[in-house]
Amino acid sequence: MSPATLPLQPLHGGATGGGGGGGITLRALLTAVQRHYEQPLSNDEMVEAMAGHPDLRRALQVAWQKVQAPPRSALLGQAAVLVGMRRCGQSGSLPVYELQLAQ
Repeated sequence: MSPATLPLQPLHGGATGGGGGGGITLRALLTAVQRHYEQPLSNDEMVEAMAGHPDLRRALQVAWQKVQAPPRSALLGQAAVLVGMRRCGQSGSLPVYELQLAQ
């Protein structure tokens, strides 16, 4: 399901939303996730990924040398699929969601 096919109604209550008026729509939430993973890795993220993922290290080193940062989604692999999200807490006044991925 793409963000363009999702309903515009705000999420409220339970595990999916924050109660009260003016909640975030599912479309807006998934669009924000999509934008995040489309952004290129920062230098710090690339260094951390090279140190923590030996199987990705060579590809990231090549990208680093070419000064072409791959998108964050490259760390997930081509077979990763978003199967769900779970609201797992709050940071200040902002909700925190956990992505549930499948390979």
